[in-house]
Amino acid sequence: MRITAILALTALSCLGLVAPSVAQQWVEYRPADGAYRIEFPGQPKEQEATTANGKRMHLAIVTLDAGTEYAISVGAVGKESVSRPADEILDKVRDALVKATRGTLHDERSLTVSGVTARRFAIEAPEQIVHMQILVKADVLYQLIRDGAVGHEDNIATERFLDSFQFLDN
Repeated sequence: MRITAILALTALSCLGLVAPSVAQQWVEYRPADGAYRIEFPGQPKEQEATTANGKRMHLAIVTLDAGTEYAISVGAVGKESVSRPADEILDKVRDALVKATRGTLHDERSLTVSGVTARRFAIEAPEQIVHMQILVKADVLYQLIRDGAVGHEDNIATERFLDSFQFLDN
């Protein structure tokens, strides 16, 4: 799965399952810990993964036809990263993602989500477009991902997915 491979490379580089759906029926997802909410265009499947450097991450993923995936990955950042400014961590994550996909960065912007600094950007890679929003809160990295083949972009659905994320414990 492209997303799992990208996330594993990102965690290793910078921080030291699928459910087919014919029609998009938006579903609110909240993890067991209740830390956040997000809307998916279908019922997400959850999985746990361990990166090459032993870090655990929780994933929730929806795969639509044409191989389009929507996902959120949540995992701890390295102890050495916790004391760094959020912008520095977000820069490292973004750069590692661009490198992992062998893509080109587009449309980057900074924003605030539930009082937390975030980045939203697109990566155009060979035969795929990856839209992302990344946030770091305390020692946790949140990565929202919309990954799909070139020519299968759905900007309205992508914006809805990314805009729907909110922290609930503020």
